Amino acid sequence: MNNQGLVELNKVSFSYNNQIVLEDVDLTINQRDYLVLIGPNGGGKTTLAKLILGILSPQSGQIVIRLPEGRRSIGYVPQFSTFDWQFPLRVTEVIRMGRLARRGLLRPYSENDNRAVNKIAEKIQIDHLLDSFIGELSGGQLQRVLIARALISDPELLILDEPTASIDTDSRNILNSVLNELNQRIPIMMITHDATAITPQAKRIVCVNRHVYVHDSGEVSEETIEKVYGCPVELIAHGIPHRVLEQHDD
Repeated sequence: MNNQGLVELNKVSFSYNNQIVLEDVDLTINQRDYLVLIGPNGGGKTTLAKLILGILSPQSGQIVIRLPEGRRSIGYVPQFSTFDWQFPLRVTEVIRMGRLARRGLLRPYSENDNRAVNKIAEKIQIDHLLDSFIGELSGGQLQRVLIARALISDPELLILDEPTASIDTDSRNILNSVLNELNQRIPIMMITHDATAITPQAKRIVCVNRHVYVHDSGEVSEETIEKVYGCPVELIAHGIPHRVLEQHDD
C-alpha cells in the first residue's frame, strides 16, 4: 500500500442540528498504529469513530478506506453502557455474532465458528463464562465479551470506544495485554475521555475537541491537555489512574 495510510480523513467536518461537532479534521491511520483519542465528553471522539465506520457521513471533506474489504475489515467495540444487558443472550451467542458480517444472516454457524469462539474466549480469559447470560456479567466481563465479538471477525483495524470505563484492574490488564499483542499485526484506535487511561503502548495521541491535534508519540503536553479540555487539568497516576481538576472558572 506504499506510504498511504489505511484510513485517511481529509478536511472532514460534521454537525448535529447545525452545531459543529468536528471541523476540518485531518487524520491518518497507518499500519500497526496505536492511536489513543482523548478529549472531553461531547468533543467529537465517538462521532469521529462513526464517520470512519460509515455509520455517519461527513458533511464536507473526504474519508478514504484502504483496507482489504473496506469497512467490513474494521472491528468495533462500542461503549458497553449502550449494550442491552437484559437481552436473553448467552456469552457464546454474543461472541459468535462477530462472524455475521462475513457469513451473512441466513447462513448457519459452522464448527469452525464455534472453535473460533472457544479460542478467542480462552485468549481473553472468559471461556468459563461462555454459557452465562450477559445479564449475569460484571462490567469488566461484558467489556471483554464485546472485545471478543470484534476480534472473532479477524479485523484489519480495531476501534474501541471507552473500553476501560468502569472495568476492574484485572480486566484492564488483560485488555492491555491483548491489545498489545494484537497491535503487532493490526492498527488500533482507542477512544477515552480520561487522559489517565492512556496505555504505555500508545504510539500517537489524538486530542479531539471539535478540532483534532495529533501528537506523534505516546506523550502529550500539559498545555495541549488544557487546550483540549478547556480548563486546567492535573493528572496523577499511582497504581489505579485517576485525575484531579484544579479549581477554575466556568
